[in-house]
Amino acid sequence: MRSLKKRVKNLYSRYYIFHVEWIKLNSVWNYRFTLFDSKQNIIVDDKIYSKENSKNIKEILEESPLKIKTK
Repeated sequence: MRSLKKRVKNLYSRYYIFHVEWIKLNSVWNYRFTLFDSKQNIIVDDKIYSKENSKNIKEILEESPLKIKTK
């Protein structure tokens, strides 16, 4: 399992964009948080949240396949 994680992590370029957009689901506005690899042109992770706040930003960064450390 460890080697699989290492191989997956090596697929990414280390150049990332974090983007938030509004989306409407069941007539309710939500936020789509997307972590994007700008060189590979692929989505690394994306999640839907009801609020745009630092807790949710930290969560998507730390729980993404990249496991980005935040303070």
